[in-house]
Amino acid sequence: MNSTITPLETMRDTLLRDALLPLYGGDIAVYNANVQILSQADERTIDMMNINGTTPTGNVISLIFQDESSPTYYSSPFSDGDALNAQYVTNIGNFRARLAGFAANYLRVVIFQVDESAGSQPGGGLDFQNFIKAVENGTGNYAGASGLSDRTEILYKYNITDGGTADYYLQQILLALTELGYEL
Repeated sequence: MNSTITPLETMRDTLLRDALLPLYGGDIAVYNANVQILSQADERTIDMMNINGTTPTGNVISLIFQDESSPTYYSSPFSDGDALNAQYVTNIGNFRARLAGFAANYLRVVIFQVDESAGSQPGGGLDFQNFIKAVENGTGNYAGASGLSDRTEILYKYNITDGGTADYYLQQILLALTELGYEL
């Protein structure tokens, strides 16, 4: 992700701002207050999907670019048949409870699974992709309330280029927002 963060920041400050500014009434200050890039060292995907427990006003779209996940979520190599880790169980339970309490269309989440560059670390790359797919599809021990296969608020995008250009990331975001039903 080190080679992804800078183009994402550039995209947020230029191309994405130009595309979304009309949604913020042309007010750059409002855009800047609402469109943020957060780097979360603990890499707890589900907690990020849960907007870290915050409840912002208005409708929320959380776009998560991630190439690996916290080792507190699963072991490497990943298997959907392994026992669920306690931190994952806590985070998925909290997220599902909050989703159930949110008004319709309050929160939409897009997970962009970024292909990890050379020097893959344990828990990254294919392990992370398989973890996200298990959560999305409810396979193995990620079925039912232990996954998100029954939730329509989340869109999953796989094999996103690590170290792409600002325009590449803008196109990925615009495509995802269009798939979520937004007209830009």
